[in-house]
Amino acid sequence: MPVPLASPAPSRLRSPLGRLAACLALAGAVTAFTGTAVLAAPAASQSTPDQITSVNVPKSVSEHGIVGGESMTVTVYFDVPTPAATTVTLKNFKPAVASFPATIVVAAGNTTATFTVTTSPVSTPTTDSIVANDAKSSAFETGVQFTVEP
Repeated sequence: MPVPLASPAPSRLRSPLGRLAACLALAGAVTAFTGTAVLAAPAASQSTPDQITSVNVPKSVSEHGIVGGESMTVTVYFDVPTPAATTVTLKNFKPAVASFPATIVVAAGNTTATFTVTTSPVSTPTTDSIVANDAKSSAFETGVQFTVEP
């Protein structure tokens, strides 16, 4: 059944089963959502007990961007504590704009891991993305976009 969303939209939605079903990465220009969102849960065979649910940049960066040459801390979230240390692969689409490690490790029992992104000076606003996945659920990726400002 469709779930009506209030305005402004929440940053996360939970399914009736309590699993994080969707993460909405809202760009600074998006201020409200009106309408209906339909969330589909993955088939039981596709679900893993410790799945990456979101990659988040600081709120100030998602709203206003980051000035080239500055650094920020980014957080990767799992839906439940990881039963063992879990390696997360991070994809960098514009390494000339932002640099960060290719992998990070989420310690056993944790739901988050953080890493530092260092940006380079740019002459025009430039959008970059970070996409994360872990080895056991490589078919599932999640990510975040951010803008590096002059």
